[in-house]
Amino acid sequence: MFHWTDDKIRVHALYCVLALTLTALVRRHLAHKGLALSAPALIAEPSDIQQVARLYPDDGGANRHLTFSELSPLQATLLRTLELLPPTRTG
Repeated sequence: MFHWTDDKIRVHALYCVLALTLTALVRRHLAHKGLALSAPALIAEPSDIQQVARLYPDDGGANRHLTFSELSPLQATLLRTLELLPPTRTG
């Protein structure tokens, strides 16, 4: 922590508590879905995922395609379980 004033230290502590709370909630949600991960694994796995948005001009506006980098089986399971994959296009 590189903060010197009391206010900045308090804000930093708040951010840390929020991060720990969100991590615990996501771990709990995943555990209820049958996927048990440690907190470090939960943070490390998604950090390698890259997403690219490609925009193509269309008659009615911009046509957007989202593409993910090649996903490991665990990364794909995480995205599916947390419902973070974009909807598939039909037609």
